[in-house]
Amino acid sequence: MMPNHFPFAHDNKSVAFCCRIRDALVRFCGVDEATAARMMRDYWGDVADVADDPLFFGEPAYYYAMCVAHHPTIGDNDPDWYRRPELWPPPSGWTT
Repeated sequence: MMPNHFPFAHDNKSVAFCCRIRDALVRFCGVDEATAARMMRDYWGDVADVADDPLFFGEPAYYYAMCVAHHPTIGDNDPDWYRRPELWPPPSGWTT
């Protein structure tokens, strides 16, 4: 299995998807990898295994990155981020 910085991801598919979320946080939100991983651990801190949620893989990684970045306590408290045309829909290459 690949290196895992996400205690809520227990298989390669989940870890790879979480790495994609982290990469989106780094690219679009201007945080470094360690900060992005910490924010994600805070966001999913009460989740044992993200793969147990049948809807987890149904949204693009970019969507989750924006949810984390704009979370009321973890991010910048912008819950209406999806209404901002510069943030939604996802940029090309980030829709899956």
